[in-house]
Amino acid sequence: MSNPAHLAIVGRGVAFWNHWRKENPETRPDLSGATLSGATLGRVDLGRANLRGADLRGADLNEADLNEADLSGATLSGASLRGVDLSEANLFMANLFEANLFEANLRGADLHGANLVKTDLRRANLQRADLNEANLLGTHLRGARSNVDTTWPDGFSPNEAGMILFDGEGKPEEDSD
Repeated sequence: MSNPAHLAIVGRGVAFWNHWRKENPETRPDLSGATLSGATLGRVDLGRANLRGADLRGADLNEADLNEADLSGATLSGASLRGVDLSEANLFMANLFEANLFEANLRGADLHGANLVKTDLRRANLQRADLNEANLLGTHLRGARSNVDTTWPDGFSPNEAGMILFDGEGKPEEDSD
């Protein structure tokens, strides 16, 4: 259950929320189970936030900071997350059906069992991400980046999806010697 004070603060808008986060850097926001569907939260600082089971359907989270956030079991279907930072985030069993994650940073994210059907992950960073048992049916991955530490569902081929494989030095595999 969400912290009612945190829910009230985010309800006052992104500028107010981000100012509050700067004033309270040690506080881990609790918006678990919150209904924020359709909310305009572009560039919001939700890093390390607890958003477990939150309803963010159709929300605008473009360029938001969600690094290390817990979004396990959250619903983000139809959400716009262009350029979002979800590095090291927990998206275990999250529903991202038809979400837009173009150029998102998902480095080290846990997407185990996530619903990524028809999700736009073009040019996203998926290095070290866990996509085991994720549903990738119709997912757009052209130009997305992965590496040998990225884990995929059985039978999935990143090359066939048009992804770019990076080596251990952060260079595209075709450029490494």
